[in-house]
Amino acid sequence: FINGNLSGVQRSNACIPDEEEKDILEVLTALVEKSLVIVDEVDGKSRYRMLVSINEYAREKLLETGMEGSLNKRYLEYYILKAERIELRVFKDIDEVAPRDLSPDYTNIQKALSIGLEQVDLLEKGMRLAGALYPFWKLGGYYLEGLDWCRRFLTVSGESTDLKIRWKVLFEVLMLEKEINHIVGD
Repeated sequence: FINGNLSGVQRSNACIPDEEEKDILEVLTALVEKSLVIVDEVDGKSRYRMLVSINEYAREKLLETGMEGSLNKRYLEYYILKAERIELRVFKDIDEVAPRDLSPDYTNIQKALSIGLEQVDLLEKGMRLAGALYPFWKLGGYYLEGLDWCRRFLTVSGESTDLKIRWKVLFEVLMLEKEINHIVGD
């Protein structure tokens, strides 16, 4: 529920082990019935979001547990997996609809990228996410934002970062610059 949103209630979406899935669904259902969680239907899928006050309270409680780092890692890993699957669909099948699958998660993607920049131990994962988002940025028209994220990751990453990941992000910078230049007629 970072930023108050949880897309779907699938085990893979929330990184929930099999044995805990039933309990989570029961709790979520109870929260919806008490109007503490709101359900939105987006493209035939249920998306859940918390009231801002509930989200802030949950974040405070999470900070008290000291588990924010591990949750942030799982959160970032989820969006890496999702973005890389979509990236493969786009480049393998030339599927221009795939990046729209990420559109409902736009603020969550921004949060995941921020986590990657803010937590040193997650920098490489953040770069991996940025490197997988080219189809989303290109087909969604987010050229400048994509360029900004990629440049920020390249600026803060060092030689210890996997060279393959750095090259992918650098290539994405070049491709986004090319798209921007094409649009402005340069």
